[in-house]
Amino acid sequence: MLAELAMIDLQWDGVHASAAALDSLPLRRQVNALYHWLQWQQRAGVTFPSQAQLGEWAGQLFRQKPADRTHQAGGHDFIIERRNNRLELMWK
Repeated sequence: MLAELAMIDLQWDGVHASAAALDSLPLRRQVNALYHWLQWQQRAGVTFPSQAQLGEWAGQLFRQKPADRTHQAGGHDFIIERRNNRLELMWK
């Protein structure tokens, strides 16, 4: 059920994830959405972030800055960018 909730929260279409849709949600739902979004894009051998790290990243990506600016968060061999209110995953 949590994966289905993440799909709804992200307005996930299998390709794009809406960052703007997460701005007004509680932190727990933002973390859940990030967790599942990363799982859907996971690469073998990449260390997965902890719930605490996901919470920090949610704080960096949502609600803090004007939506028209690019924000970044990440580690673990990847960076999550919020650009044009969409989440993008970039591998290092």
